[in-house]
Amino acid sequence: MQKSDFSHIIIDNVIIHTCRYNDFNISSYLHYLNKDEQVRLSSFKNKKRQQEFVKTRILKHHLFGDKRIIYSDIGVPSIEKGPFISISHAKNIVAIAVCEKFQIGLDLETPQEKIKYLYPKFISEKELKYIQTDDLTQLTKVWSGKEVLYKLAGRKGVDFKKDLLLIPKDKNKWMGRILNPKEKIYVELDIFEKNGVVYSINHRAIEKEE
Repeated sequence: MQKSDFSHIIIDNVIIHTCRYNDFNISSYLHYLNKDEQVRLSSFKNKKRQQEFVKTRILKHHLFGDKRIIYSDIGVPSIEKGPFISISHAKNIVAIAVCEKFQIGLDLETPQEKIKYLYPKFISEKELKYIQTDDLTQLTKVWSGKEVLYKLAGRKGVDFKKDLLLIPKDKNKWMGRILNPKEKIYVELDIFEKNGVVYSINHRAIEKEE
């Protein structure tokens, strides 16, 4: 790996670490994976998914050495004896966000034309008042932001259209609400585009209302 492959973005208490890559030979990097990770890698049949998995472990090793990534019952990652983390990826890039103070959610997306036909499945009528449906980047921002809200919801079975609300505050700031069965969760997200990739992250702690 070259140092130029790694980069980072700082937003208040959060650092988004990224690793860009092109097509590569997976077998040359297996030493970055522990035995359990090598078993999991073998379960992936898609080469793209394999490369994402390996590059994420390379980035993890770059940040945390041999510490393991641990997943909760609902798939939330953490680093053993480490800070809060969140993991995401897009085309030829993987990312790990790190925060010492509070839970975070990270999502990366590459804008794709098909989202112009899919948005009715995840954008509510209320949200449509604030969103330009012919704007590919903005639609991608909404999808990406809702992926973050889903990660912060702390449960499965979330309806992206009914349970998650996302309203733009200004160019890169969005206000999010998560409707859980026994509580509402509010959070401010930073959603921005850089080098053809849309990033979404919460730079502040979530607030809960029962």
